Amino acid sequence: MANNKKPVSQMSEQELLAELVEKSRKTHILQMILSIAAFVAVISVIVGMTIVVPKLLGSLEALDTLSKTGTEELGELSKIDFDALNEGIADFNAIVSSLAKWFGR
Repeated sequence: MANNKKPVSQMSEQELLAELVEKSRKTHILQMILSIAAFVAVISVIVGMTIVVPKLLGSLEALDTLSKTGTEELGELSKIDFDALNEGIADFNAIVSSLAKWFGR
């Protein structure tokens, strides 16, 4: 249709029908494009989530395991008797000093 459209009041029934069909066709094409775009967006989100979520869960499990291991190691470290360790080091130092004197060093 030309850019010089007649006002609706001056159009024949045939012209009105042709105008309605043209607008309907354009609207239908636009709706199809928007539907395809929405479908692609939904599929992209689903695929992205199936890739990201398992990796995220694996990372969280590894972090939890690391945290538990660290806590256990700190518990083991707190069980060390540092006084006895220091006494043992002092005894060892005394023995090594005696041996060093004996060998002349």
